[in-house]
Amino acid sequence: MLQAPNVSLILILAIFFATLWVLNRFLFRPVSAILDERHAEAEVSARSLAEAEEKFRAAAAKIETELSLARREALKIREENRAEGRRLREEQVEAAKQETAARLEAASAELEAQARRAREELPSRVSTIVSALVEKVLGRKAAA
Repeated sequence: MLQAPNVSLILILAIFFATLWVLNRFLFRPVSAILDERHAEAEVSARSLAEAEEKFRAAAAKIETELSLARREALKIREENRAEGRRLREEQVEAAKQETAARLEAASAELEAQARRAREELPSRVSTIVSALVEKVLGRKAAA
């Protein structure tokens, strides 16, 4: 006798492909699209991060270079100011020494002039002083 062919295998295959189509249409493709979109966003973010890091490194290098130049310029200005200060101090010290020497010379000349006048006046005043002393000691005027 002839038996009817078993169609259950065909039915199982049809259900399998229908389920596959439904899962593919409503689950696998949307999830895959979301994952692909996230992957693309991650790549864009990674490139942006790399560009930002490169810009940061370039800016940091530029700032360090400028800072180094500014330090050198500040040191140069500081040394110039110190040299100018030393020069001014030396000028003031030299001026003070000259002024002191001039004052000492003037004072010495004045003392010398006073001593010379005192020496010149002394012989003429000696007789007056002696007369005054004799008067005081003896209590009367001395005979000239």
